[in-house]
Amino acid sequence: MPKGILLVGIQGTGKSLSAKAIASEWKLPLLKLDISKIFSGILGESETKITRMIHICEQISPCILWIDEIDKIFTKNQYNYDGGTSNRVNNIFLSWLSERKNKIFIIATANNINHLPNEMLRKGRFDEIFFVNLPNFEERLHTFKIHLNKVRPLSWYKYNLYYLSQISKNFSGAEIEQIINEAMCNAFYHNREFTTKDIVYSIETTIPLYSMNELHNLKLQKLVKSGKIRIA
Repeated sequence: MPKGILLVGIQGTGKSLSAKAIASEWKLPLLKLDISKIFSGILGESETKITRMIHICEQISPCILWIDEIDKIFTKNQYNYDGGTSNRVNNIFLSWLSERKNKIFIIATANNINHLPNEMLRKGRFDEIFFVNLPNFEERLHTFKIHLNKVRPLSWYKYNLYYLSQISKNFSGAEIEQIINEAMCNAFYHNREFTTKDIVYSIETTIPLYSMNELHNLKLQKLVKSGKIRIA
């Protein structure tokens, strides 16, 4: 059984959804690890918790272990501020990633790969690192259709999906869902049905997360071009 994958990309691109989809497709139990609950102020308790987590996973295997936003927990600069606890937990976890024998597939997600320590990215920890990019035009059009069909199953086709997809470049799937909800709320406030114009207004008044992380996203695209990570 393969060891696992690391999915990187800005928030809202479907990394977490991918973990759920893989578990569903493979028909395996999905365990979500909240690493923030591993750490404790009591000396030695954090190491005990991570060891217990490993034992539970091995007892349940075969399974999928989903580690969401791993970059917020295992960061390059965290080890000097907690008496070495983070370093010890990190070493236990990294050793297990490399040496485990049970059928446990790891799916880790990260918004910023630059925050992860180099040893986390070493070959052998994960089978592959994938970049989950923002949706292209066709994907945005499909996303608009999905979310409009949820709220207006009988009239979704009345909205100008083509135009909405054109003007929403650099928006993630999660942001597209949010601007539709915002358009609905604005129209409801004025006691009327929401229209394409309401969605256009929501797009024009929303700054996509990409705009605040453009440099990082460009770095990820360079890593893809260099062959260091793969496009999902």
